Amino acid sequence: MWLANPFTKIFAYLGTTNTEISSQGTYTVDYNPNSPSVSLNSPPDNSIDNPPSINFNWKKDTLSVNYIFQLFSDSLLTNNILTDTIHNNTDTFKTVNGLTLNTKYFWRVGGKNSNGVVTYSLAWKFTTSQGITLNLKIIPEGLYFSLFNQLARRDTFTVYLRNTASPYSKVDSAKSVVDSVNFTGSFTFPNAPAGTYYIAAKHFNTLETWSKAGGAAMILNDVTFYDFTSAASQAYGSNQKLKGSKYCAYSGDVNQDGITDASDLIKVYNDSYTGLTGSYLKTDLNGDNITDVTDLGVLDNNVYSGIFIARP
Repeated sequence: MWLANPFTKIFAYLGTTNTEISSQGTYTVDYNPNSPSVSLNSPPDNSIDNPPSINFNWKKDTLSVNYIFQLFSDSLLTNNILTDTIHNNTDTFKTVNGLTLNTKYFWRVGGKNSNGVVTYSLAWKFTTSQGITLNLKIIPEGLYFSLFNQLARRDTFTVYLRNTASPYSKVDSAKSVVDSVNFTGSFTFPNAPAGTYYIAAKHFNTLETWSKAGGAAMILNDVTFYDFTSAASQAYGSNQKLKGSKYCAYSGDVNQDGITDASDLIKVYNDSYTGLTGSYLKTDLNGDNITDVTDLGVLDNNVYSGIFIARP
């Protein structure tokens, strides 16, 4: 079939919608065989559950003299979070830390040739995970009043996730406030992959307490519950103290050396002798804002029993 007066129009596609962007006319297509062509490797397109620290990498392009890495928060690539130039063509990676959990991102890499021409790869999308959330129930012995079944105050704990194999290295950490009524704090671990971990809970004047032998299984994008208070055996080596109906972590490791001993007792005794007052005193074991004989009473039994950290 012969068409009279053939002509060309140019359309742009955005998703499934095409838009005419030229009028009738004659156009020249400029093809440059020396244009860079960069192919992305990882994180894969449309991947999910990525950690907030990612090592982006792509294939080496021989026509590129350097690379331009770009990260965006939108599919239109208008909100640029990061642009960085890699000033050679051999380093085909870029590490980015501190990405937001449960968030979509878009990334691409441009190759720049010796003439200064930059050609970008297609943009790939990935989503970060929600991380691991641990709802932990734990009671510091000194702060617990069994008559009222509550703590003297809400207080901050630091929790470490540790490998279950020697040397039991720290994988991730999180801080949260443990409530005075339900004894629970919610801890989010952004960097730990799904797996089985020991839970090591630290409080500023309480003996560090580890979870039971074998560790606890944790998965991404879900909540894991762990209750130290329900049984002595919930702690490694059953290293807890029954107070009323609750099992508590031992109070009195004032200098945080992993044992309740004379060095802790001396500190509490000296502050008790002077009647030291104030908020969040290390030697105020029962949380009443004064170091006195009641704090000595909490610690004395633990020192006499030689209580120390139990861990694998």
